[in-house]
Amino acid sequence: MGFKNIDVAELQAMLIQGNIRLMDVCTDVEIVHGFIQGADKLSLHLLPMRLHELDSAMPTVFYRRCTGIC
Repeated sequence: MGFKNIDVAELQAMLIQGNIRLMDVCTDVEIVHGFIQGADKLSLHLLPMRLHELDSAMPTVFYRRCTGIC
């Protein structure tokens, strides 16, 4: 288990292959500005408390779409 930074091309390839969980870590205020369709929502500040809920067997991609307010 580990962490890896990926770029948009890698994310697109992973989405095409399937079998990944896409997790938007924006706050409710930020998410109104847009999100990737099909992504699950979990505010970044809640991640440490809910990490145990994630399936460790499935790769999870965390992202935060920056707007002018981040």
